[in-house]
Amino acid sequence: LKIAEDGAKAGCKEALFTLGEKPELRYKAARDALASMGYAPTTDYLATRKAASALKGREALNAFSAMAEGEATDVQKSDALEQAAAFARGLKDYKRAGELAKRIPLKAVARTVRMQNLLSQRKAKELIERGCAFSIDSTESFESRFLPLLQNPELTRKLGAQAQQFIESQAHASEQCLPAILGNL
Repeated sequence: LKIAEDGAKAGCKEALFTLGEKPELRYKAARDALASMGYAPTTDYLATRKAASALKGREALNAFSAMAEGEATDVQKSDALEQAAAFARGLKDYKRAGELAKRIPLKAVARTVRMQNLLSQRKAKELIERGCAFSIDSTESFESRFLPLLQNPELTRKLGAQAQQFIESQAHASEQCLPAILGNL
């Protein structure tokens, strides 16, 4: 616990604790949790993930979506939904990718997936125009854009808030545009 307390004092918001290899052999709680998710040993979850990764298109999307159902941990759900969203984007099913992102329980993962969803819809130009993202094409441009963020936490927070606001404003973009498009036909 001392390590966790020291981490909290240093500003850490999350920690990863492991129970070692095959915790289900030593801990009833681990066996019960895995059984409630339909997995016997921990390696079953990993095998299921590997099998889902070998699938293509909609089959992979459905397999990863199914892995996030039930009593999976937040990490497992976030992992499975992140993978499902990637397959949805690959199928250009941006609405489904957005729905999957909303279901991701870990906020950092959910934000990353929402950003990936926007980028895959070619929203990068709009993010750059709004000052929420930067185009980096050289070491010099990286330094000129990134170093000021390291030196100015307030600017970093401001740009992060702007990007978050933009991402949230795009949550139902296709649903908002479709009636306008159909009304003009």
